[in-house]
Amino acid sequence: YGWRRYDNNGQEIRDRDTGNIGGTFFFRAAPKTQALLEARYRKIDYVDEAPNTISLESNETRVLAGAVWDATAKTTGALRIGGVQKNFDDSQRSDYSGPTWEININWQPRTYSQLDLTTSQMPYETVFAGDDYVKVTTVGLDWTHDWNTRLRTELGGQYWHDEGNNTDYKDKTWRLGAAVTYSM
Repeated sequence: YGWRRYDNNGQEIRDRDTGNIGGTFFFRAAPKTQALLEARYRKIDYVDEAPNTISLESNETRVLAGAVWDATAKTTGALRIGGVQKNFDDSQRSDYSGPTWEININWQPRTYSQLDLTTSQMPYETVFAGDDYVKVTTVGLDWTHDWNTRLRTELGGQYWHDEGNNTDYKDKTWRLGAAVTYSM
């Protein structure tokens, strides 16, 4: 269960509660690989919608298949690919049906250095008038390196591509980051 509350900019009409339930069935496909089947359900309730508006309340169902593996001492990962159906309570909204994925791969060429690759695609709640949802595709790459027991560096980047369903809204966002940690 989760909730989101807005305290400024007149966005209180976007306040929402979200209930989630799901389950995953794992079965061994190989000594270091488990195949999986997963189902998730999410109910989104807007708690403060403006009167006389078309409701954004909806439910989402995801069905995914994939694998979790520990291929070598250096490579682990999780792959989930499937479909998502987003149905709005109000028939004046456009339902969504399409592909969804979540992929996480970790490569650790040395005990003190690792690369993490992530990508996903799914519909998100909109904050824009005119759109019922925003389809978001992400790709990220992060590198963490322990130079010694006290010094660690982190470099990373993410790319988001957001696309509204009814408007021309498209947004491409890049995030680049770096950190240095020295432990005393």
